[in-house]
Amino acid sequence: MSLNGPVTNHSAEQRKAGRFFRFQAFTSLSALVLFLMVALSGAILYISPRGRVANWGQWTVWGWDKESWAAFHINATIFFVVFTLIHLLFNWKMLMGYLKRGILGLFRGSFELLAALILGAVVFVGTMMNIPPFFHFVAWRESFKDYWEKTSPPAAIPHLEEFTLGRIAALAGVDNNEILEFVKSLGVEEAQDFDTLAQIAARKGTTPRDVFQAMSERFPSLKALEGGTSGPRRGQGGMGPGIQNDQPAAGPGAGRGSGRGMGQGLRRGRMNGGDF
Repeated sequence: MSLNGPVTNHSAEQRKAGRFFRFQAFTSLSALVLFLMVALSGAILYISPRGRVANWGQWTVWGWDKESWAAFHINATIFFVVFTLIHLLFNWKMLMGYLKRGILGLFRGSFELLAALILGAVVFVGTMMNIPPFFHFVAWRESFKDYWEKTSPPAAIPHLEEFTLGRIAALAGVDNNEILEFVKSLGVEEAQDFDTLAQIAARKGTTPRDVFQAMSERFPSLKALEGGTSGPRRGQGGMGPGIQNDQPAAGPGAGRGSGRGMGQGLRRGRMNGGDF
């Protein structure tokens, strides 16, 4: 009984003191957990491929694709900021004390506040002026993305996974029903011509690239759109005019174009906009 008595009394004292759940401790621990979540998702997005590569090959980490990790990072960051602000409110007096001592310290030979302001200014100016080491942090990120583009090149047309089956049928020069019948032969029932390549791939449990490769075997005119190594490559002339020998020409061809729209002429594998 002597062992149980103190434990019971101690538990009763904890209830009276309201210490089973302390909101201030909850706030600090939540901020820590959310910080780790932000750091993890940020690191994964840092090394992730560009959007067109990630979507085409269904790049995933632990079953999550790039868009899922981006959404997770955004939500974790928002909650982290909220809990950080709450944490600052709980420690407002201490923070104001640091700030007051920092301001007064400028006249007394204590430069903690000045050093903090200088650090922020260096990060801002260094980023804007694109100088080392800030330049290297961005360059390393791009090197990761270039690596993924070499090992898993995107389609010849940007975001081909968003094309509908009807649009792909037009690229192949066949009737919509032929594409639909082929997709059904892959095991995807109830396919419609407005379904996108990404939706078909998701139903089949594979990547848009694999589905399109199967289509290109059945419809050879699609082979030019599968994509190759990064760098300059020829695209399908598609639905718009190319330029060959300085003369306009419609349909598939090897004329020079911007590589936009339906994939015209000679284009480069790397794009500067849209992907991150």
